[in-house]
Amino acid sequence: MVAAIARAYPGVQDAVLRSRLVPHFGALTGAVTVTGNAGNYSVDQIATGVTGSVSVTGVAPALETGPYLHAVTGTVTVTGIAPPYSSGLQAYEVRALSGGYAPSVGETTMWDAVPTAWQTGDPVGNPKRVITAWSGGIYDQSTGMLWIHGGGHADSAFNGWIAYDVRDDGGVPAGFSLLGASLSDLADVPVTVANHETYSDGLPGSIHSYDGMAIIAAGVAFRVGGSLYRSGNFSAKAWSVNLSTGASTELAAPPAPKRWSVVYDSTANKVLGVYHNEAVYAFYDVSGNAWSSAKFFANSSLVAPNDGLLIRDTTRGTLLAIGGTRSAMYSVDWGAETVTQLGDITWTGDTTIVGLDGLSGFYDSADDAFWIFGGNNVSGSGAAGYVSVARIDAADLVTPASVAVAETSLTGDTMGIDATTQGSWKRFAWMPDTRQIVFVSRAESPAYVIQLPDAA
Repeated sequence: MVAAIARAYPGVQDAVLRSRLVPHFGALTGAVTVTGNAGNYSVDQIATGVTGSVSVTGVAPALETGPYLHAVTGTVTVTGIAPPYSSGLQAYEVRALSGGYAPSVGETTMWDAVPTAWQTGDPVGNPKRVITAWSGGIYDQSTGMLWIHGGGHADSAFNGWIAYDVRDDGGVPAGFSLLGASLSDLADVPVTVANHETYSDGLPGSIHSYDGMAIIAAGVAFRVGGSLYRSGNFSAKAWSVNLSTGASTELAAPPAPKRWSVVYDSTANKVLGVYHNEAVYAFYDVSGNAWSSAKFFANSSLVAPNDGLLIRDTTRGTLLAIGGTRSAMYSVDWGAETVTQLGDITWTGDTTIVGLDGLSGFYDSADDAFWIFGGNNVSGSGAAGYVSVARIDAADLVTPASVAVAETSLTGDTMGIDATTQGSWKRFAWMPDTRQIVFVSRAESPAYVIQLPDAA
């Protein structure tokens, strides 16, 4: 994709383009801002020969059809403009990225990116269970890649990382691909029932990943704990993964083998991890490769949600822990490495989705709200999280108590979902400029775009 854009705009440096590949420059219908030297910006004489800042508002030409930016040597910023594959959607509309919107380079479904040998030769289960079995994903906004990783226990030995590239590639997304070096050969996978922290090639074994992954730098993933192939016991290790090369590095060991929910703070360069269904947490210092000791909430009865999700309110710095029978708010002191319980939450109004385990969700700073969706779908119990989305006013959570939830039904294409799906934990990309979610709900279905309404 970078090479294709560089040919269209030979004056734009690759480093600049990599910083803003989403939502790209095709079929623009909104504002375009160019900062820096901008010569011959438009053959339509909009800003020919201008050196400095150029701003064009309203309808912009389709930049990929002509040399509109060929002499730009500064920073290019495009905001609020959806790529062609996700343009024209109404609020709460869903579009399947298949058919005319199918990727032209990568695969249309996650299953298509799994090597044939693994599709048929997984020692237990099959890699479809990377989606269905207590596993999630993480989105690297700096690269436009949504990464999917999981499996574990008796569900799948598949230990590879699969990406969905949301970046526009000629009007369609780039699609699914396997990070080949992250996946073991089947010959290197042990078959005994034991704690396989690594396979014989030294790569990390497969796990139920839950909410235990984070992006800790551009192109670098963090993973901790989870339920191991093939024993089902919890992993006692943490890893970083280079998402360009597939190389894995074993990190300092966490305080205990657990199921974790984690969030990363770039200012402190630390990860906070909370044990599922316990009143215990710990911090990981990325720079120092060191964990704190296990620490305990002041009120031991206010345990973290089982199979829960942690979401950070970036406006207030607080955390929403949500899932199943318990949801709570926390405040965090990243310097002192302490977490304070602000209280449990009682949901009112539309409570079906927020009552599920294994949810996906995020904080929307423009709307000052949390959006919640996906989740557990065993026996169809969580279908609501795939046909509706829930919205929670973040201001209502400042003092946790009874908090109202509003669910809105989705329109358009129906998202694929298996009845055995145990959760979706952050297996989505949130693109705030266009207010769109790209969500992977099923191994054999395409990715889906969900259009959220404008911020209130």
